Amino acid sequence: MKIKLHNLIFVGMILGVILGLTLHHFDKQAQAPKPGAASQSAVTTDAPTAGAAAGGKHERPAWIADALWLLDLCGPVIFMGALKMIIAPLILASIVAGVTSLPNIRELGAIGWKTLVYYTCTTGVAVAIGLVFVLSLSPGTRNAAMGIRAERETELTNLRAEYERQIGKATSEKDAGLLAFIAQKSGDRSASHDSAKYAKIAAAEKRTAADMFRDDIVKPLLMNPFESVSKSPPNSLGVIFFALLLGIACTFVGEPARPVINFFQGMNEVILKITHWLMSVAPFAIMCIMAKLVAENGPEIFHALGWYCGTVIVAIFAHVIFLLAVCYFVGGVGPIALWKGLREAWMIAFTTRSSAATLPVTIANVTENLKVSPKVANFSLPLGATMNMDG
Repeated sequence: MKIKLHNLIFVGMILGVILGLTLHHFDKQAQAPKPGAASQSAVTTDAPTAGAAAGGKHERPAWIADALWLLDLCGPVIFMGALKMIIAPLILASIVAGVTSLPNIRELGAIGWKTLVYYTCTTGVAVAIGLVFVLSLSPGTRNAAMGIRAERETELTNLRAEYERQIGKATSEKDAGLLAFIAQKSGDRSASHDSAKYAKIAAAEKRTAADMFRDDIVKPLLMNPFESVSKSPPNSLGVIFFALLLGIACTFVGEPARPVINFFQGMNEVILKITHWLMSVAPFAIMCIMAKLVAENGPEIFHALGWYCGTVIVAIFAHVIFLLAVCYFVGGVGPIALWKGLREAWMIAFTTRSSAATLPVTIANVTENLKVSPKVANFSLPLGATMNMDG
């Protein structure tokens, strides 16, 4: 009996958690200070070195480091990289194929405004649900979260003092140089992310609404399509706009544009075939992703961030109930039928945490399992992965 793909993916998730917990257990044991190490170090070394030996961790065993490297290679690097590789070509081909499959431009307008109204409404509901649960549960004020915050604030205060001693003057906590120094000292990639984020915030304070409209909407829309596709991550807004423009132009040109239409329709089918190939290795890749995530963080992260995780899960569950109600009362699709049709996409989205990386699987599930018209799916789903990220 052939086991269905979604069942294999679920088994991969469970095996990944088990493997991750096992690796984390051996890693924690190997890095824990050995009993008696402190007393031995106090006799043979000076005081500072003894303190480091007593309180520091041992180096990670080579076999665990190699295992984590292989898990990262097979999961996030190869599998997620392959999914992200086909995002931009898929958006371009699917939208052109969807637009050119419509009998006339008026139908495109009808699909377009319905899609935009739906995405705007669901995004508004998602924002409201998020605010209600965050303000009512206040996950950031719990003891575990406050402990993590206090520990991080102390660490950042010490690093800031060290940086100010080096430059000989006081500095702002949002200073780009300070954040770069924190990134170098702590090896925390999020510091460089925060540096870019704070730089954008500082720049946004000086921009007018007209500047934001020009820089954040008009310029990305009119970016060179080849540059939009080649960027990492791709400029999805520019790709979508160019694909719409190209599809509409092909519709107006008519028969002379038939070779172009056939090319993109064939390209769309080819990319979906590549998606099926990738899905055949999804159970193993999902196992690698989950194992690496659990091995690096361990079960302690769930204790420390339990309230935050619980708040997010409850809020998302509430939003899912709302969306299921919309699908049932507006679309006429029941919750069970929707779940069965989108099982693979939901599991891939859960483990990869990326709506864009899940887009190829979502399009395949929607058109093949739920029998949604390709002309609707190819137009609305790429837009949704870009502008309707309600999570």
